[in-house]
Amino acid sequence: MTTIDEARRAAILRPLDETSWTARAKCAERLSALYCQGMLDAAGRGVAEETFRMLSYDGEILVRRVLAECLKRASWLPRDIALALATDKSDVAVPFIEGSPSLADRDLLTILRDHPGPHRLAIAGRESVSAEISDALCRCDDRAAAVAVLANQEAAFALPTLHFLLDRSPERPILEAIARRRLLPIAVGERLRDALEGRPGEAPCATMRERVAI
Repeated sequence: MTTIDEARRAAILRPLDETSWTARAKCAERLSALYCQGMLDAAGRGVAEETFRMLSYDGEILVRRVLAECLKRASWLPRDIALALATDKSDVAVPFIEGSPSLADRDLLTILRDHPGPHRLAIAGRESVSAEISDALCRCDDRAAAVAVLANQEAAFALPTLHFLLDRSPERPILEAIARRRLLPIAVGERLRDALEGRPGEAPCATMRERVAI
């Protein structure tokens, strides 16, 4: 366990005043490694988190990208730091959103509400997506986000969410994304088959034929 006294604290924070962004990025990388490996005592973690807060608002986007990349696997990151990184520009936020266990569902709901585009797609591609988040992505009037979360086989879906999508007479990309889901409920499968086969000029989806008993 590494203890950080006042002298070392000053040495750690000194690079934050440097004009060179590479010095600040190296500071972020070194301190993040100690933090994520659990090598700091309580006081050291406090110093590290204070540093991360400052770096998360660094004027150089490359510094923030390094910080986000280094911290994306830290499960105990304070919420304010996690949100600062997850609501940054997409170059910073996307890899952090995709991998961070520090983001709770309430955080993801805030992000997808206020940050369309790449941020939503990053949420849809997370290793684990709750039914609540899947539902929000499907109801935010963003076809790309809905298709992306449907394509994520690790995303949980509640039955009402799938019926909601079908109730809206969705475009074919949505229907085909639903058809590729594993273990579709029978009621959803029947509605989906009717939707796919009932459209003039469109051939039935082979995947649907294989997954739903006729």
